[in-house]
Amino acid sequence: MIVEKIHIKEIIGGRYDNSFVLYHHRLANFKYPSYPLSRFLTGKPQYGAGEAGIPRENNESPRYIRITDIDVNGSLDNNIGVTAKKVENKYILNNNDILIARSGNTVGKSYIHKTDRVKEPCFYAGYLIRFVVDASQISPDYVFIFTKLSLFSDWVKVTQRITGQPNINAEEYSNLPIPVPPVEVQQEIVDIYLKAQHARSNKIQEAKQLLDGIDSLILTELGIYLPEKHETRTSYKLNLQSLLGNRFDTHYHQPYFEQAFATLKQSKYIMKSLKEISSLITSGITPKSGGNDYTSSEQGVAFIRSGDIDIAGNIDFNNLLYITKEIHNTKMKSSKVVKNDIMIAIVGATIGQVGIYLSDKEANINQAIALVRLKDGLNPEYVKEVLKSPIGQLNLDRLKRPVARANINLDEIASIMLPIPDMDKQAYIINQIQRIRSNAKQLQKEGDALLEEAKKQIEKIIIGEY
Repeated sequence: MIVEKIHIKEIIGGRYDNSFVLYHHRLANFKYPSYPLSRFLTGKPQYGAGEAGIPRENNESPRYIRITDIDVNGSLDNNIGVTAKKVENKYILNNNDILIARSGNTVGKSYIHKTDRVKEPCFYAGYLIRFVVDASQISPDYVFIFTKLSLFSDWVKVTQRITGQPNINAEEYSNLPIPVPPVEVQQEIVDIYLKAQHARSNKIQEAKQLLDGIDSLILTELGIYLPEKHETRTSYKLNLQSLLGNRFDTHYHQPYFEQAFATLKQSKYIMKSLKEISSLITSGITPKSGGNDYTSSEQGVAFIRSGDIDIAGNIDFNNLLYITKEIHNTKMKSSKVVKNDIMIAIVGATIGQVGIYLSDKEANINQAIALVRLKDGLNPEYVKEVLKSPIGQLNLDRLKRPVARANINLDEIASIMLPIPDMDKQAYIINQIQRIRSNAKQLQKEGDALLEEAKKQIEKIIIGEY
C-alpha cells in the first residue's frame, strides 16, 4: 500500500530504502529549510584517540571523555573519570566542540563541551567524533539541542547501518540535514532548552540532597558516629603484636581505621562478620573470549560483571553479556546467583560497589565480584544498604590493597564487621530508605518531564504546522 508519493528526483543519487526517503520527504515540508551539517563546519569531523583509560588521580589532570561518561542529556558524569598515558594536543576539546557517538547501542549520543563548566583539559575517545561548528553561520548550542530531539533520533534510526553493530560514520553525520531557523529563532530555542535544563538540574539537585541523607540516616539509627577522616600517613610506629595475623602494609594499619573501628565497636547493636551471617561467600570466573562460552540473551544465562552494578546497587540488564547454560551448569556452577544474593565488587576501578540481585532469572558472576548469600533471619536489603553506607565502605576501604589494580580477597570480605539489629529495626531502616529513594525518583521524573516538554515545544517551532 502506498502511504506517500515520492518524486523520483528525491531518490536519484541517494538511498532508496523506504524509511530513509520518507524521513527526507517529511523534512522537506518543515517550516524552515534544511542544510547538511557539513555546510556549517570549520573543518572535517575528527575521530578521537585510541588510548586505554587509566585512573585519574586528581581534577587537574586531563580527562579522557568516553561514551560511558556522557548521559542521555549530554552531561558529563560527576565522577573523577579517567585519563590516559598519552595525551595528544590534537584531541584536546575547545569550547563549543560537539561530540557524537559513532557506533554501538549509544550511536547518536552527543555532548557539547563548555570550558566554563569543565575547567580541566579534556580529550576524547575513538568511538566519538568531533564536530566544530562555525558560530558565525549557526549557533553551536542550537546544533547540539537538535541532536536531543526526536527529529535527530528518527534520522539516526533510518541512517545507521545495523550489520554487526549499529554505526554512523563521519561522512554520514556530515550529511545530517538540519532545519535552520533565523538567528533570533535559534536563540529562542536555546533559551527554552536552557531554562528547562536549569529547572531539571534544580530537581536533580533536590533528589541528590535526599539521597545523600541516606548515610546519615543509617548512622543515626544505628547510633554510630564515625570520626572525621584525616590525611593518610605513610609511616608510624606499631607494636609487633598488632601485626600478628594481620596484613603488614601501612594502608591497612592507618591510625584513622583504628579510631573508626573502635567507634564501630561501641554500637548499641551486636557486631557480626559477614562470615557469621552468611551461608555462602564465593566468586566466579570469566569464560574465554572468542570461544563458544558466550551466547545470545534468548538462549543464555545473564553474566554479571562488577561494572554492571549501578550506583543504586541494581543490575543493568540492558548491557549484560550472556553465557551458555552448559558453562553455567558446569565450570561456573559454584557461582550461580539467586534472588537476594548480595554482590560486592572486589577488583579494579569499581571496587566497593555493592548490589543485590532481585530477579528470578538465572545468572552468574565473574571473578571481580564477591557473592554473599545470607542466612535466614536477615534482611538482604538492610545488609546491602549498610555495606553501601560509610560503615561498609570503611571496611572495604581498609581491606582494598592500594596497588595498580586494587583488590580484596574472599577471606577479607568474610571478615567485614556490620551492626546487626533485630529484624524490626532492619525493616524500619529499609522502609525509611525506600521512602527517600521514592521521593528522589519522583523529583528526577519531574525534572525529566520538564526537559521533554521543552523538546516538544522546540520541535513545534521547527516543524511549524506540518
